[in-house]
Amino acid sequence: MKPIRQIDRRSGLTAIDVLIVVVTLCLLVLFLLPRGGTNCKSKAPLTACGSQLKQLALAEIVWANDHEPTNIFFAQRSTNAGGFRELLSPGSLPHFYRALSNELIDPRLLTCPSDSRKPTEVFASLTTNHLSYFVNMDARSEAESSIAIHGDRHITFNPAARGQVVTLTTNLSLGWTKKTGHGSVGNLAIADGSVAKATDRDLREYLLFPSRQTAHRLLFP
Repeated sequence: MKPIRQIDRRSGLTAIDVLIVVVTLCLLVLFLLPRGGTNCKSKAPLTACGSQLKQLALAEIVWANDHEPTNIFFAQRSTNAGGFRELLSPGSLPHFYRALSNELIDPRLLTCPSDSRKPTEVFASLTTNHLSYFVNMDARSEAESSIAIHGDRHITFNPAARGQVVTLTTNLSLGWTKKTGHGSVGNLAIADGSVAKATDRDLREYLLFPSRQTAHRLLFP
Protein backbone atom coordinates (compact mmCIF):
# COMPACT_ATOMS: atom_id res chain seq x y z
CA MET A 1 0.00 0.00 0.00
CA LYS A 2 1.40 3.31 -1.11
CA PRO A 3 1.82 5.96 1.56
CA ILE A 4 -0.47 8.96 1.29
CA ARG A 5 1.49 11.98 -0.01
CA GLN A 6 1.48 14.83 2.38
CA ILE A 7 0.24 18.10 0.82
CA ASP A 8 2.55 21.00 1.46
CA ARG A 9 0.06 23.69 2.43
CA ARG A 10 2.79 26.27 2.59
CA SER A 11 2.84 26.43 -1.24
CA GLY A 12 -0.60 28.08 -1.38
CA LEU A 13 -1.57 31.69 -0.68
CA THR A 14 -2.73 32.50 2.78
CA ALA A 15 -5.46 34.99 3.56
CA ILE A 16 -2.82 37.52 4.53
CA ASP A 17 -1.03 37.06 1.19
CA VAL A 18 -4.25 37.68 -0.74
CA LEU A 19 -4.97 40.79 1.35
CA ILE A 20 -1.50 42.17 0.63
CA VAL A 21 -1.95 41.62 -3.13
CA VAL A 22 -5.36 43.34 -3.12
CA VAL A 23 -4.08 46.33 -1.16
CA THR A 24 -1.07 46.65 -3.49
CA LEU A 25 -3.29 46.61 -6.59
CA CYS A 26 -5.58 49.24 -5.11
CA LEU A 27 -2.64 51.52 -4.38
CA LEU A 28 -1.33 51.09 -7.92
CA VAL A 29 -4.73 52.02 -9.36
CA LEU A 30 -4.91 55.14 -7.18
CA PHE A 31 -1.47 56.31 -8.26
CA LEU A 32 -1.79 55.51 -11.97
CA LEU A 33 -5.26 56.86 -12.66
CA PRO A 34 -5.65 60.64 -13.27
CA ARG A 35 -6.69 62.46 -10.13
CA GLY A 36 -10.23 63.78 -10.26
CA GLY A 37 -12.84 62.44 -12.63
CA THR A 38 -13.67 65.95 -13.86
CA ASN A 39 -10.16 66.53 -15.19
CA CYS A 40 -10.25 63.26 -17.06
CA LYS A 41 -13.53 64.16 -18.72
CA SER A 42 -12.37 67.65 -19.63
CA LYS A 43 -9.18 66.39 -21.27
CA ALA A 44 -11.00 63.99 -23.61
CA PRO A 45 -12.76 66.59 -25.82
CA LEU A 46 -9.69 68.85 -25.72
CA THR A 47 -7.53 66.02 -27.06
CA ALA A 48 -10.14 65.08 -29.67
CA CYS A 49 -10.31 68.69 -30.90
CA GLY A 50 -6.53 68.81 -31.04
CA SER A 51 -6.45 65.70 -33.21
CA GLN A 52 -9.05 67.18 -35.57
CA LEU A 53 -7.17 70.48 -35.84
CA LYS A 54 -3.95 68.63 -36.64
CA GLN A 55 -5.67 66.85 -39.53
CA LEU A 56 -7.05 70.20 -40.70
CA ALA A 57 -3.57 71.77 -40.65
CA LEU A 58 -2.08 68.80 -42.50
CA ALA A 59 -4.83 69.03 -45.11
CA GLU A 60 -3.89 72.67 -45.70
CA ILE A 61 -0.20 71.73 -46.05
CA VAL A 62 -0.96 68.88 -48.46
CA TRP A 63 -3.09 71.20 -50.60
CA ALA A 64 -0.37 73.88 -50.61
CA ASN A 65 2.33 71.39 -51.61
CA ASP A 66 0.19 69.96 -54.42
CA HIS A 67 -0.33 73.33 -56.15
CA GLU A 68 2.13 75.59 -57.93
CA PRO A 69 3.70 77.74 -56.67
CA THR A 70 3.98 75.47 -53.64
CA ASN A 71 3.77 76.36 -49.94
CA ILE A 72 1.04 78.99 -50.25
CA PHE A 73 -2.05 78.19 -48.19
CA PHE A 74 -5.48 78.00 -49.80
CA ALA A 75 -6.76 81.13 -48.00
CA GLN A 76 -3.84 83.22 -49.28
CA ARG A 77 -3.64 81.93 -52.84
CA SER A 78 -5.39 84.04 -55.45
CA THR A 79 -8.46 82.61 -57.16
CA ASN A 80 -6.57 83.03 -60.44
CA ALA A 81 -4.09 80.47 -59.10
CA GLY A 82 -6.76 78.08 -57.81
CA GLY A 83 -7.03 79.55 -54.32
CA PHE A 84 -9.72 81.26 -52.27
CA ARG A 85 -8.21 84.61 -51.22
CA GLU A 86 -10.72 86.92 -52.89
CA LEU A 87 -13.70 84.78 -51.89
CA LEU A 88 -13.00 84.16 -48.21
CA SER A 89 -15.65 85.86 -46.06
CA PRO A 90 -17.97 84.85 -43.18
CA GLY A 91 -20.61 83.46 -45.52
CA SER A 92 -18.12 81.57 -47.66
CA LEU A 93 -16.58 79.35 -44.98
CA PRO A 94 -18.61 76.24 -45.95
CA HIS A 95 -17.50 76.70 -49.57
CA PHE A 96 -13.91 77.13 -48.39
CA TYR A 97 -13.95 73.74 -46.65
CA ARG A 98 -15.82 72.03 -49.48
CA ALA A 99 -13.00 73.09 -51.78
CA LEU A 100 -10.59 71.33 -49.39
CA SER A 101 -12.74 68.19 -49.18
CA ASN A 102 -10.27 65.99 -51.09
CA GLU A 103 -7.67 66.66 -48.40
CA LEU A 104 -10.03 66.77 -45.40
CA ILE A 105 -12.07 63.69 -46.46
CA ASP A 106 -14.43 63.82 -43.44
CA PRO A 107 -16.47 66.99 -42.66
CA ARG A 108 -16.94 65.81 -39.07
CA LEU A 109 -13.36 66.96 -38.45
CA LEU A 110 -14.67 70.54 -38.54
CA THR A 111 -16.88 70.15 -35.44
CA CYS A 112 -15.29 69.89 -32.00
CA PRO A 113 -16.89 67.15 -29.83
CA SER A 114 -17.31 69.62 -26.95
CA ASP A 115 -19.05 72.22 -29.13
CA SER A 116 -22.81 72.68 -28.91
CA ARG A 117 -22.82 72.57 -32.69
CA LYS A 118 -23.49 69.23 -34.37
CA PRO A 119 -21.39 67.73 -37.18
CA THR A 120 -22.53 66.74 -40.64
CA GLU A 121 -21.39 63.62 -42.45
CA VAL A 122 -21.40 65.08 -45.97
CA PHE A 123 -19.73 68.19 -47.35
CA ALA A 124 -22.76 69.03 -49.46
CA SER A 125 -24.82 69.85 -46.35
CA LEU A 126 -22.01 71.71 -44.54
CA THR A 127 -23.04 75.08 -43.09
CA THR A 128 -21.46 77.63 -40.75
CA ASN A 129 -23.41 76.01 -37.89
CA HIS A 130 -21.26 72.88 -38.26
CA LEU A 131 -17.95 74.72 -37.85
CA SER A 132 -15.98 74.97 -34.59
CA TYR A 133 -12.69 76.50 -35.72
CA PHE A 134 -11.47 79.90 -36.89
CA VAL A 135 -9.34 80.47 -39.99
CA ASN A 136 -6.33 82.77 -40.10
CA MET A 137 -7.05 84.59 -43.36
CA ASP A 138 -3.51 85.95 -43.70
CA ALA A 139 -1.26 83.02 -42.75
CA ARG A 140 0.64 82.56 -45.99
CA SER A 141 2.65 79.35 -45.79
CA GLU A 142 4.14 76.69 -43.55
CA ALA A 143 7.37 78.70 -43.60
CA GLU A 144 5.70 80.86 -40.93
CA SER A 145 6.08 77.90 -38.63
CA SER A 146 4.99 79.56 -35.37
CA ILE A 147 1.75 81.14 -36.61
CA ALA A 148 -1.66 79.68 -35.81
CA ILE A 149 -3.65 78.99 -38.98
CA HIS A 150 -6.74 77.47 -37.31
CA GLY A 151 -7.99 77.17 -33.74
CA ASP A 152 -10.91 76.72 -31.38
CA ARG A 153 -13.50 79.42 -31.90
CA HIS A 154 -14.12 80.16 -28.20
CA ILE A 155 -11.71 83.11 -27.97
CA THR A 156 -12.71 86.33 -26.25
CA PHE A 157 -11.31 89.77 -27.06
CA ASN A 158 -10.92 92.92 -25.03
CA PRO A 159 -11.85 95.39 -26.44
CA ALA A 160 -14.74 93.27 -27.64
CA ALA A 161 -14.62 92.34 -31.31
CA ARG A 162 -17.56 93.00 -33.59
CA GLY A 163 -18.45 90.71 -36.45
CA GLN A 164 -16.86 87.46 -37.55
CA VAL A 165 -13.60 88.95 -38.84
CA VAL A 166 -11.17 90.08 -36.11
CA THR A 167 -8.04 92.01 -37.01
CA LEU A 168 -5.25 91.23 -34.57
CA THR A 169 -3.62 94.28 -33.03
CA THR A 170 -1.14 94.49 -30.17
CA ASN A 171 -3.62 96.31 -27.91
CA LEU A 172 -5.99 93.31 -27.89
CA SER A 173 -6.30 91.20 -24.77
CA LEU A 174 -7.05 87.56 -25.68
CA GLY A 175 -8.50 84.73 -23.62
CA TRP A 176 -10.52 81.53 -23.78
CA THR A 177 -14.13 81.27 -22.69
CA LYS A 178 -14.62 78.69 -19.96
CA LYS A 179 -17.91 77.16 -21.12
CA THR A 180 -16.74 74.73 -23.77
CA GLY A 181 -15.53 71.72 -21.79
CA HIS A 182 -11.89 72.66 -22.42
CA GLY A 183 -11.29 74.37 -19.11
CA SER A 184 -8.91 77.33 -19.32
CA VAL A 185 -7.04 76.18 -22.44
CA GLY A 186 -7.74 75.69 -26.13
CA ASN A 187 -6.19 74.20 -29.27
CA LEU A 188 -4.34 76.03 -32.03
CA ALA A 189 -3.23 74.45 -35.32
CA ILE A 190 0.19 75.81 -36.24
CA ALA A 191 1.47 76.44 -39.78
CA ASP A 192 4.07 73.66 -39.51
CA GLY A 193 1.32 71.04 -38.98
CA SER A 194 1.64 70.78 -35.21
CA VAL A 195 -1.04 71.54 -32.60
CA ALA A 196 -0.53 73.58 -29.44
CA LYS A 197 -2.64 73.34 -26.30
CA ALA A 198 -2.54 77.04 -25.50
CA THR A 199 -3.29 78.99 -22.33
CA ASP A 200 -4.52 82.58 -22.36
CA ARG A 201 -0.91 83.75 -22.21
CA ASP A 202 0.08 81.50 -25.12
CA LEU A 203 -2.52 83.13 -27.38
CA ARG A 204 -0.40 86.26 -27.64
CA GLU A 205 2.63 84.21 -28.67
CA TYR A 206 0.82 82.36 -31.44
CA LEU A 207 -1.51 85.12 -32.66
CA LEU A 208 0.01 88.51 -31.86
CA PHE A 209 3.39 89.44 -33.24
CA PRO A 210 4.47 93.07 -32.52
CA SER A 211 7.20 92.85 -35.14
CA ARG A 212 4.79 91.86 -37.90
CA GLN A 213 3.99 94.80 -40.14
CA THR A 214 0.66 93.49 -41.42
CA ALA A 215 -1.92 92.45 -38.81
CA HIS A 216 -3.46 89.08 -39.45
CA ARG A 217 -7.23 88.63 -39.58
CA LEU A 218 -9.11 85.75 -37.96
CA LEU A 219 -12.36 84.58 -39.53
CA PHE A 220 -14.80 82.98 -37.09
CA PRO A 221 -17.76 80.79 -38.09
